[in-house]
Order: sequence, then C-alpha cells, then structure tokens
Amino acid sequence: MKEIHLGLASLLMVLCLLVGVVAGASMFPIHKTEIKEVAVEKEVIKEVEVEVEKIVEVEVEVPIENTFLEDSVEEVMKYLDDEDMFVCDNNTYDSDEVVISKIDDNWKVEYDEEDYTVSGNLRLKFKESDLRSCRESFDFEVFYEESEDPEVTM
Repeated sequence: MKEIHLGLASLLMVLCLLVGVVAGASMFPIHKTEIKEVAVEKEVIKEVEVEVEKIVEVEVEVPIENTFLEDSVEEVMKYLDDEDMFVCDNNTYDSDEVVISKIDDNWKVEYDEEDYTVSGNLRLKFKESDLRSCRESFDFEVFYEESEDPEVTM
C-alpha cells in the first residue's frame, strides 16, 4: 500500500508539472516583434492676422504720492519768484514774505506716456507789517517732460 501511495504521489507530481507548463505557456505566449516604419505628418503653424473690432480703454487708479504735489508747488513758487509775481493789492512782496496758506485738495495728475502734468489751486498769504495780511489764489499747471525742465503756467 505504501508503494501505491508513492506511485500515486509521483504520478500526481508529474501531472502538476505538466499542468503548470501548459498554463505558463498559454499565459505567456512567444511573440514575434516586428519593426515597422511609420510616416509622420508634420504640422505647420501658420500665423494669421486677426482684426480687432473693438478697442477697450481701461482706467486704472495709480496711487499718487504727495511728492508730485510737493515738487509742483516748489516749481510754482520758483516761477512766481522769478517772474516777480508776488503781488497782492498792488504791493510787491519778497519770497520770504510769502507763505502758502492752503493747497486745494482737488489737485490732479494726468499721465501721457512718459510725460505728466500736475494741476491745482494754491492760496498764498502775503505777510505785512500791519495786522491785516493779503491773500491771493493761483491756479497752476506744471508740465513735466522727460529730461527737460518743468513748464509752469498760471
């Protein structure tokens, strides 16, 4: 009985090996690799001009520093002094007798590519020896052009 069991066990092992070989061959068949040349079409990129039907202008707020105003007021004061325009009630004053009493809050800066213009209103107080002092308002516009001196108009 022992010999029958050994024979059966041997037969069973051979049978399992055969099933394993057949299963492995069916799962991993031998493939033949072929190399084929394939023609590839090249894509040509064309540049096409597109007509713009509507141009949209966008207004952007630019933070304005007070240096624009300060520089412009300084230029206006130089201009008034150079042109001897420190006059109030037919009295002429020197630059040390004039102080700025008020700068209008509605001053503005306009940009034009590389140039810009600062405009506003300036109120001057002319000191006199008596208690009463004279005041005068000036509308100004200072035009700044690249690498040129500013132009002041009153």
